[in-house]
Amino acid sequence: MSATSAIVHALRYGNNSTRNADPASLARRAYQQVVALLGERYPEIPVDRLDDLLHTDNGQADFQRRLDKFDVASDLDILLRIIELQDALAQYPTPGAIGLAMENIHAERIEISGIAVTQIQGAAPPTPGQSPYKGLSYFDVADAPLFFGREKLTAHLVQRLWDHRFLAVVGASGSGKSSLVRAGLIPTLLGQKALADDGDRPSDSASWRHLIITPKEDGLVSLAQGLARQRTGMDWKEIAAEMQTDPTTLNRAVEKWMKADTSDEHLLLVIDQFEKIFHLPDEENSPQQESERPQLEARVQALVANLLYAVEQGEKVRVVLTVRADFYDQCIAIEGLRRAFNGGLANGSDQINVGPLQPSELRRVIEGPLTAIDPSSGNPYRWSIEPELVTQLLADIGNEPGALPLLSHALLATWERRSGQTLTVAGYVTTGRVQGAIAVTANAVYAGFDNEEQELARVLFLSMARALNGERITSRQVHLSGTATDRTTVRRQNHVLDTLQTARLLVVDRQGSGAESTESVELAHEALTRVWPLLRDWMQQDRERQATYHRLLDGYQLWSVKQDDSDLYRGERLQTACALLDTDYRLVLDAQVSGFLEKSRKRQDAERLWRTVLLGAALVGVLVVAAILLVPPLSARIQQRQALALNPVQSFSAGDALLGSTDPSSSRYPQRPVPLSAFAIQRYEVSNAQYALCAKADVCLLPAGLSSIAELSALDGELPVVDVPVKQAMGFCAWLEGRLPTESEWERAARGGEGRPWPWADPLPPALGQANIVFTPPPSALAKVNDPAYQAGATPEGIMHLLGNAAEWTSTPASCEKNAYCNEVWQEGEGVIVRGGSFTDSVGALPSITQAWVYDGAPSRDIGFRCAFDEKEKP
Repeated sequence: MSATSAIVHALRYGNNSTRNADPASLARRAYQQVVALLGERYPEIPVDRLDDLLHTDNGQADFQRRLDKFDVASDLDILLRIIELQDALAQYPTPGAIGLAMENIHAERIEISGIAVTQIQGAAPPTPGQSPYKGLSYFDVADAPLFFGREKLTAHLVQRLWDHRFLAVVGASGSGKSSLVRAGLIPTLLGQKALADDGDRPSDSASWRHLIITPKEDGLVSLAQGLARQRTGMDWKEIAAEMQTDPTTLNRAVEKWMKADTSDEHLLLVIDQFEKIFHLPDEENSPQQESERPQLEARVQALVANLLYAVEQGEKVRVVLTVRADFYDQCIAIEGLRRAFNGGLANGSDQINVGPLQPSELRRVIEGPLTAIDPSSGNPYRWSIEPELVTQLLADIGNEPGALPLLSHALLATWERRSGQTLTVAGYVTTGRVQGAIAVTANAVYAGFDNEEQELARVLFLSMARALNGERITSRQVHLSGTATDRTTVRRQNHVLDTLQTARLLVVDRQGSGAESTESVELAHEALTRVWPLLRDWMQQDRERQATYHRLLDGYQLWSVKQDDSDLYRGERLQTACALLDTDYRLVLDAQVSGFLEKSRKRQDAERLWRTVLLGAALVGVLVVAAILLVPPLSARIQQRQALALNPVQSFSAGDALLGSTDPSSSRYPQRPVPLSAFAIQRYEVSNAQYALCAKADVCLLPAGLSSIAELSALDGELPVVDVPVKQAMGFCAWLEGRLPTESEWERAARGGEGRPWPWADPLPPALGQANIVFTPPPSALAKVNDPAYQAGATPEGIMHLLGNAAEWTSTPASCEKNAYCNEVWQEGEGVIVRGGSFTDSVGALPSITQAWVYDGAPSRDIGFRCAFDEKEKP
């Protein structure tokens, strides 16, 4: 470790001399130590006069001239920045935070986290407003007003589409292909953007429709889903299945979609990031099962065949592909694509190569958005930039063909450090400049997480970045639905995702709500894998497990299309994939992939059993069957854990509980002590989200009136589940290794430990906020199970909604109505007691809702339930 690195390390992690020092003295000490280090290494530097030299303009210039003779850029840079930021560094609350800033300075990646920009060199407070830059995100169609620099190339693309039905836009990663097509070509064709050089567009292009597809796990599926979204009545699964065998399917689907509107003469179909269809690693680097590779390659061939047929034989489709140049070889390895790229298709085909921007074009990229129209408001921006910064940016970016995302992120980071309305050189320097800005942001965000969050962030990035071979890396979308198994993990996952999304390092796509909600993430740009050293280190260190993870996702995707048991995993392949469940990759294995592993395990067990039977080992076969039946399926165990985690429990010790009423007219009269064994009860009613997990595990039947899990999942996941008969409620609780509470247990939980008459205490009626019933605003309806609006009605133990909301099943039969706390067990065919009252009750009904009964435990829209557990069996 170098002397400078040792200083940084001590400040970062603390030692005996730094742990108790105040931040200001630490900043000064760092300055003095680096000065001493410079003096040792470079005796010619007058370090004894350094303070004087560096605090006058003439002195700084003289000092710089002296240093020009020596290769001391790294040490000088850290020294100058420490001096420049001493006041700011002194604001850091802990030595560790100062050390983190020092570490970034030493690596030429400064991130002054938590310090206002106004503290840097007296900068003015940043003027509020929207950023004109996109960072690592591509420019989409709606961002056309902010897209500059590619006007000439856009005009060329428009002209080529005049007489070509197929265009391949090829360029290096980071050359801006996606933005060119989305924010340049499409808006220009539609007449929303002027053509450069007085060019012209196809006469009817303003009426063209466009459909942009980015392949996810499977190109056929992504295209089929995109088509199905355009018109009701289209089933994407049917489309995908037909495309597999019939190359006319795409063309027929488009004609069906556009038939109703004859004014739409053409569809511009854009397959963005087309290289994502090639997700098979090279054979020598990551072997695939022989049965899997041909199937995946066949699906690629089927996709290409549908595209080419629509272009050559159809009348409505034009196709534009954006392709990374390092995947060009895989494209032209497919005969049809090779013919298309070489201009050999009927109706015309061509390829356009996207190269680096010229300096004048780069200047427009930098300066154009600052006074462009804000897409969100329609008003012009009023930002400005120091001329020296433009010059510096052009020098830093050079001629690198894939530097656009680096430039875009540096511009965004500089805008965030603006002085008033102006982007400054000083602000730019603190970003880490073009080559370091992304790493600065990523390092700072990662360092701000705690240990568990860092583990999640690490495996998230590894799951999204896929190394195919050598330096060829792609980004894949990762689904996270059902990966978190408890509330703490859910909160931690959401915090990590929101933080990384705010930093624009990844893109989060959340769809739906409740139990059927989906959440997927993707790298904001593949440039992260090139310029963030920490991510590259992770990928190098974890290459084998990362490859196993991505092969598992491929295997699941292949199986999910046809649900063919022959595509399930077996043997060593299954064992290796299941081993991921014991690593941090479990955090990015969603419920569907886990279910695929479980189906594979069960299939393998069944095949082994059959072989055993065929060999005549009948006794062994019986034992194996028993073992299989006794081991809960993996997916079911995951769903059980998820259901339990959604609803914490409260424990009650064994002993006498004072239950009943002192009112002779009450069905609970007389009041008396009742012995209860230790038990636990859930804090909230069972929710739709919890119950849906049981239904997905094929254990619970659907609530009355619903015909599919999708309908159940479409309900708000945090509302109590209702319309569940008592028998099904018992089945759900049994699935969680619990049971419905007895009436006396329910009442003990409702009273709390203070011997109160009821959760709302002595007065009747209850006060606002204690009960969800019709007289409390807003208009009466079920409240969410953890709704804080009724916190005042919680018991001292924190159990919610024991009055109002949904009434609740107990396991006590209705025959006990006039015989308080009998020990009979409910039998099917008789009535059952419910407790708690429902949201439909009025205040006048409160005395009567302490106990009611429902014949035969029939379902009702206002009856829910919660589960109880014997304390010794508490999960």
